[in-house]
Amino acid sequence: MRGSKKAIILDAIVDLIEEGGIKAITYDAVSEKTNITRGGLLYHFPSREDLVFGVHQHICDRWAATMAGSGTASPDTVDIHDKTLAYVKGASSANRVEMILLLESAMDEAVQGLWQSVINDWAPPFPDPDDDEAMDLFLVRLAADGLWVSEALSSKPLPKALKKGVMRRLEQMVEKSKK
Repeated sequence: MRGSKKAIILDAIVDLIEEGGIKAITYDAVSEKTNITRGGLLYHFPSREDLVFGVHQHICDRWAATMAGSGTASPDTVDIHDKTLAYVKGASSANRVEMILLLESAMDEAVQGLWQSVINDWAPPFPDPDDDEAMDLFLVRLAADGLWVSEALSSKPLPKALKKGVMRRLEQMVEKSKK
C-alpha cells in the first residue's frame, strides 16, 4: 500500500476513535470512512489488532514529529531544557484521541512500548528530589500533562488566551531553570 493510502486509513481510524472510542474501530467502519473494501483493508491489516497497533504507531510518530518540529531536531542532540520545551509544546497540541490511545496502551505491552519510547525521548525524567533544577523541569512536565488531561476530558476547552498564557508561563519556567 502506498504511504498516502495508509495515512488515509489511519486518519480515518483516528476519526472513528474521536467519534466512538476504541470499540468504534471495525473493518466495516474503516471501509465506509475510506471507501476501501474490507478485503483491501484485510490485505494490509490482517487483524483488528493490526489496525489498532497501526494507529498507535501513527499517533506516536505524529507526536514525536510535533516535538521534533518545535525547533528541536532530535532528542539526542539537545539539552534537557530544549527537550522539556518540545515536550510542553507537544503535550499542548495533544488531544482526546491521543489520551484515549495512551490510556488504552496500558493493556498491551508492545503498544505501551511505542508510547514509552516517545515519552522517554522527550519528557524530563524522574528527578533526584534534591536537584532543584531537575525538579522544576519535572514540575513543568507535570503541568503540561495536566493541561493535556484538562483539554482531553473537558467538554469546554480553555479560552485560547488562557491556554497561551499557561504555555508562556511554562516556557518561562524552563528558561528560568537554565540559570
